[in-house]
Amino acid sequence: MKKLLWFLVLGALITAQNRGAPKEPPKDYYAEITENTDYDSLLAQKLGSDDYGMKPYVMAFLKAGPNRDLDSTAAARNKRPT
Repeated sequence: MKKLLWFLVLGALITAQNRGAPKEPPKDYYAEITENTDYDSLLAQKLGSDDYGMKPYVMAFLKAGPNRDLDSTAAARNKRPT
C-alpha cells in the first residue's frame, strides 16, 4: 500500500511539472477569418442568393410511419422535379 501511495505521488509530481512556455506563439485564427469579410454582391448574385446574401433552403424532418405501398403511377405523381 505504501508503494502504491509513493507511485501515485511520484506520478502526480511528474505530470504537474511546468514544461515552460510553448515554443511558438499560438496562431490568431480570428484575424485570419476576419481579414476579408466584405460583401461581394456580384458573387452573391452569381451564386443565386437573395438581397441578404442568403440562399433559400428547405429542412425536412423525417419520421417513421406506416408503410403505404403505392403503384408506380401514384409514386411518379408524388415526385416533384427540383
